Amino acid sequence: MIQMNASIGVPFEQFFEENAGLIDYVCNKAESMSNRTIEEYDDIYQMACEGFIKAYKNFDGSKNSKFSTYAVPTMYGYILNYFSEHSGAIKFPRHYAIIWRTAKE
Repeated sequence: MIQMNASIGVPFEQFFEENAGLIDYVCNKAESMSNRTIEEYDDIYQMACEGFIKAYKNFDGSKNSKFSTYAVPTMYGYILNYFSEHSGAIKFPRHYAIIWRTAKE
């Protein structure tokens, strides 16, 4: 059970249902930016939901911003982390690439 955020003032379950369109929007945008298959949409949706939960818990309404302004980047962050963790490529730190180029010359 997720505790109600006082600055939002709506129980999480109700707020989640009211903002389901925002989650779908972020998922569709992220899916169109990637070359992922359809069956991974569920994974993208799950990551967006995790980001939404974190945004709900941490949102501070006293900073004069809308919830969506805070939630969308948080959800994108979770999705992008998922993409980077599940890509097949091996990623090396940038300074290794510089050393590699220098060594080739």
